[in-house]
Amino acid sequence: MNLTEKRCPICSAPLTIPPDAGQARCPYCGTSFTVQRSGGGVALNLADQVTDAVHQSASATRSELQRLQLTQELSTARLRLANVQREIRTLKRLPPSGVTKTQLAELQRQEAGLRARVAELEWELNPEAATAAESPAPASAWQIPWSWLLFSFRGRIGRRLFWIGFPIGAVIYLFPYALLKLASSSGQDWLAAPASILFIIGGWMLLAVAVKRFRDRGRAGWWLLIVFIPIIGPIWMLVELGFLEGVQ
Repeated sequence: MNLTEKRCPICSAPLTIPPDAGQARCPYCGTSFTVQRSGGGVALNLADQVTDAVHQSASATRSELQRLQLTQELSTARLRLANVQREIRTLKRLPPSGVTKTQLAELQRQEAGLRARVAELEWELNPEAATAAESPAPASAWQIPWSWLLFSFRGRIGRRLFWIGFPIGAVIYLFPYALLKLASSSGQDWLAAPASILFIIGGWMLLAVAVKRFRDRGRAGWWLLIVFIPIIGPIWMLVELGFLEGVQ
């Protein structure tokens, strides 16, 4: 029997490879190898389980980095929310005037957006706990500022709020087509006016939601023009806004 003498690539210990062996294991460090034979020579490659362990370790590192980024963003959002709430309390103690009312309305809008962002980040960091907390009273726990989500172009939103606001805007945007079809088939021309109004409202909602989500992805609002590229544009935009994580 012709035995092949090799050294372990990990610890350099001597290994004896039988001629018919397809696998080898180092008796010193315990590492497993696959035996590859070519032209009378023998090469040792790391076994699949070792390679898988390396990939799993790299994946875990990426996951930990993403979690750290979310934690830092959550801390920043909470700090900003506390500052805004402090400014709101200060303004409420001042005599009411046109200027203070305007400032108060703006701060309350910021507060609503920050509350929504904090709730979203908490859900991404710990979805099980967030789901359990939301189940008794989901409407009050989410604290969704609907007017800001559907009509404002300020701020940014994550994937969760995108999938809440985008379908609402899409339904309102597409519903006028059914009204116009009904008007043309039944001769009720008066339906054209409400259909046009709904069309404008739905389009505005879609633009507001998409712009805020693009901003969360680190892109400017003009990236919306990508939707005009046939087939590829709408698919790319849906993947970009609906499935990819936000950036710092």
